[in-house]
Amino acid sequence: MKEENRRYSHYKNFPKRIRQALFRLCIYGALLVAGEVSFYSITKIGREIPLLKYIFQYQWWVDPRLNLNNIWKVPILTFYGQASLYMFFVYGLICVVGLEPAYRWMKKKDFPLLLRGLFYMFIILGMECFLGWILFWMTGYKIWYYTGWGSFPVFTSFAIAPMWFICGLISENVINVFDSFDSLKMMLYGMAVSAGSKKKNGNKIAVISDVHIGRKSDGWFNGLYPAFLNIILYKIALDSRIKKLIILGDFFDTWLCPPELKPFKNASEVAESWKNALFMPALRKCIELCDEVWYIPGNHDMGITQEDLNTVSENGKTMILKEPQTYSAELLFNHHSETKYIRFEHGHASDLFNAPVSESDTDTLQGLPFGYYVTRLAAEESCDLEKILQKAYTKSSSVSFDTEKQEPGGVFIKLFVDALVAISNAHRADDDKLTDDSVIRMASPYTDVTVADVKKSYHSLLGKYEKFRKDPVNSDKPDEFHRYYLFSVSKKSLCQYAHEKFGKVSIKLWFKRIFSNLPFEKIVIMGHTHYAMKEYVTNTETTGIYANTGCICSCSKQKYPSWIEIINTDRGCRIKINRL
Repeated sequence: MKEENRRYSHYKNFPKRIRQALFRLCIYGALLVAGEVSFYSITKIGREIPLLKYIFQYQWWVDPRLNLNNIWKVPILTFYGQASLYMFFVYGLICVVGLEPAYRWMKKKDFPLLLRGLFYMFIILGMECFLGWILFWMTGYKIWYYTGWGSFPVFTSFAIAPMWFICGLISENVINVFDSFDSLKMMLYGMAVSAGSKKKNGNKIAVISDVHIGRKSDGWFNGLYPAFLNIILYKIALDSRIKKLIILGDFFDTWLCPPELKPFKNASEVAESWKNALFMPALRKCIELCDEVWYIPGNHDMGITQEDLNTVSENGKTMILKEPQTYSAELLFNHHSETKYIRFEHGHASDLFNAPVSESDTDTLQGLPFGYYVTRLAAEESCDLEKILQKAYTKSSSVSFDTEKQEPGGVFIKLFVDALVAISNAHRADDDKLTDDSVIRMASPYTDVTVADVKKSYHSLLGKYEKFRKDPVNSDKPDEFHRYYLFSVSKKSLCQYAHEKFGKVSIKLWFKRIFSNLPFEKIVIMGHTHYAMKEYVTNTETTGIYANTGCICSCSKQKYPSWIEIINTDRGCRIKINRL
């Protein structure tokens, strides 16, 4: 019965698929006919550039009986070009029938860039040759042909292969642009079809993270971001297909605060200070209309409690505090799924500075991660923490130690804190400079500390980093750490950590799966990096997708706010990254 329904759905959508393909064929055809007109000038200019001229040595002609080959003698400055209307269909077919399916297939199989480019190159060469012969048979004219080295057979040439390699890779960006328009259309459709009621068995889960709602005056959640969050939350609330909203940490921010000011005590204080904000009704609407709203803590809100979450409620419903862990997809959707497991985790467990303090950490300051004090010292400044960390690590590794007291970990912490203080002081008045005696004010139950106190602590961090770098612990237990990274908030810094959730790497399995079309077994969703991304993992014991939500705040490595939707289909779960 299930297989019959799947076939019926496929046939039902067939006319729609044909219309979509024809629309894209027209867009590709129109764009690339204009591209061919430009190609004559590009080729002539390319032949004048040293080194680059070698990829423009193909001899590309039109049937001599048409007297059109004098176009190559036209001065470059006139920017003249030409194209046959047949090329509208040629380019459209190459893109819709050749490049698009190949791109989607290779993307799922996680093909490297070089292999994808070669694949596109041979697709274009093959279809160019085939369609050239078809047009010659239909018209009796050579609409295009090649001479010189590499020409084979007549209607294509290996001399132009490097150009098709480049064009194939460029086509990926064009396909992504078209897909983004489809995503926008579906987003608007999702808002329009709902009158505030949810489908009983919705097939989507929305995931957001890293909003960093904190101090209004000097935090990362400012400017247009409250309005952005309002739009995103209303979209989630009003989309009839979204059954759950999962907030993956750092929604509330109790860390970000200048050292001389007292930070928020807890998340409930943050929520109280924003209770009249534009987005609060939208958040309550999500709580009201979604089946459940889960809250999984990050590092900036690691002390959050269910009592804190209860301060934001609607009609007796509130957000539910959850632990980072792996959940059954079937239970999440309350419906069968070909994808077996979905893991939700903020991602800071692998961050050397921001991971929760463990029992083995004996030199912490009041049981807080070192990242807390880093955030306090760097709260007002925008600085490249990754570069500072790397320099401090390199310098501490090369220091010659005269006494046992000058251990590498202590030198590392001192260098790093001194750099943060120096950056902060560069923008402070003379009577407001930070020194070792400067007090970092703390909220209850913590007591105030000084910059010197921070320098004297966390000396064991570097040793722990070296230990787990050489011998990582792979475990899903929250009290055991898998692997630490010196800096895990760069764009792709959590990729390796995420891949560990799929098991060991196996090249044999990857080759075996290349030509299979099985659903992905597992999905891992994280935040923390402030950079939205999605990648397919097919070369491990378990196949799956790693996705990152990105962020909805100004401290970002991406241009626009983003969030994720997990969509359960009859071919397993898929991931859609939404951007405003």
